[in-house]
Amino acid sequence: MKARDFRGRWYNIEAQVYEHEAYIARTVFYVAKLYSGQARAGDDYTQLSSATGISILGFNLFEGSTLVHEVFEFRNRDGGLILEDTMALHYIDLTKFDPEKPRSMRTPFEKWLHVPKLSQVYGIINTVVPEDISQDEVILMAITQHQQLNASEKMRRRMEERELAAVDLAIITGAVLEKGITIGHARGKAEGRAEGKAETVVRLQLLGASKEMIMQATGFSEEELQEILDNHHQHRS
Repeated sequence: MKARDFRGRWYNIEAQVYEHEAYIARTVFYVAKLYSGQARAGDDYTQLSSATGISILGFNLFEGSTLVHEVFEFRNRDGGLILEDTMALHYIDLTKFDPEKPRSMRTPFEKWLHVPKLSQVYGIINTVVPEDISQDEVILMAITQHQQLNASEKMRRRMEERELAAVDLAIITGAVLEKGITIGHARGKAEGRAEGKAETVVRLQLLGASKEMIMQATGFSEEELQEILDNHHQHRS
């Protein structure tokens, strides 16, 4: 989801359940595009607003980190100088969030994380919301909206279908990329993985996957995706 706040700052917000190897590169590409896309040749660059990418993750992206929230910014090597109001990336790892932490020790951010972490529980009508969370008007409003969506049979079916599609996509992608790795032993690993990814694009298109889903599964940009499809069609003709 793309959003803009009252100060004109841009945000790219997404929830990602399944890991893929190009995820970091893709988030960097998106936030850079969100920042650079504000200006055209001859524009006043001082009028650019900051761009921030926010990823809510259901997998461990950084094996060497124990933090729930990792932030990446433009800094000098000493870390003392920050290029403010430019670009930043926030990764929120729900696998590292402890919902059992004593309520008195929770930060406002940790209280908010209870909603996505325990979404299945909070999505049930009349669920008892902990007192410290219910006192936050914004969080309580989010839970109420979540329950209303769950109460809608049509919306619930749509969410279930999207979840099943994501599972199918992960299985198909994993199987095809594994073939690319096998090919890589004979031709060089990088070349093999690239071939596996290209084959993934073609197979997913044949299965009816949208461009957005294919880009998400492979990490390719729209231009790279189109080039692969064009090459495939030329080869067939």
